[in-house]
Amino acid sequence: MKKLIVYASVLILAACQKENSTLTEQQALTPAQAIASKKKETCDFLKGNYNSIRRGELFADNFIAGRGKDVDKDGIPDNVDNCKSTYNPDQADSDKDGIGDACETSTSIVTTPTVTSSSWLLYLDFDGQTVSSPYWNGGVPFYATPSGFTSTEIANILAEVTNDYAAFTNIKVTTDSAAYFAAAANRRQRIIITQYHEWYGAAGGVAYIDSWTWGLEIPGFVFSKALGYSQKNVWEASSHEGGHTIGLYHQSLYDANCNWLAEYNPGGNGEAPIMGVSYNQPIGKWWIGPTTSCKTTQDDASVIAAKVR
Repeated sequence: MKKLIVYASVLILAACQKENSTLTEQQALTPAQAIASKKKETCDFLKGNYNSIRRGELFADNFIAGRGKDVDKDGIPDNVDNCKSTYNPDQADSDKDGIGDACETSTSIVTTPTVTSSSWLLYLDFDGQTVSSPYWNGGVPFYATPSGFTSTEIANILAEVTNDYAAFTNIKVTTDSAAYFAAAANRRQRIIITQYHEWYGAAGGVAYIDSWTWGLEIPGFVFSKALGYSQKNVWEASSHEGGHTIGLYHQSLYDANCNWLAEYNPGGNGEAPIMGVSYNQPIGKWWIGPTTSCKTTQDDASVIAAKVR
């Protein structure tokens, strides 16, 4: 049975806990009580075996079943991979020279999205940020250190998260702070990718449910050091935490008799839910499946699309 977290300052190292309240209830609370009543997902991907196998390491002997050798384990067979030794499942090739961007020696070019009144901005903040918010660290300001990634690694992570949200044309994923601040306050969300997780604890990331729409400066976090500085893990976690801030809960796993098996659905056969744990499979995707109960079905893509239309 899942446990409920009561206060936002309490660290729970088991999977994820939820805080639920209605707007009417929040209005009747003191400021401190209102903060504690917000819905938060503590994503502890370090518990159990959630990242014992990193994304792309699914197949034994570096072979994709029925498709041939895959040295970099990115799901693309070597005979058609434009960057055989570097993980690049998106096969991005900006200059169309047949060599994947992940193998180019020059720094990848990051473009700034055009922000309009209908834009929803997901800002991936890699360069460090002072956080002063009553929603985090008991209201005590702290400095979230830079991510520890190179500019090319940041571009790779940005490309993958952008790809995850590509179906939603109103959502723009960026590393440009100017684009973030140009967006409406209730249509923008910052995800801080930082090495510094000790202020919070042993978790892969954390975010408040639906904070993207609150119109407040309440970032979510992805902890790069805790995730082993793995680009794959970090982009999966960034998309996952972004999903929480737009209103998604975890895709969980139940058996045929409706017994709860796992907070994070691990997927299988080469794919897994982004809102479950998608490190272990080559493909992370938005999912349709049970969440807080076996009879509570969440269609991830429909929830996002309805929110950002």
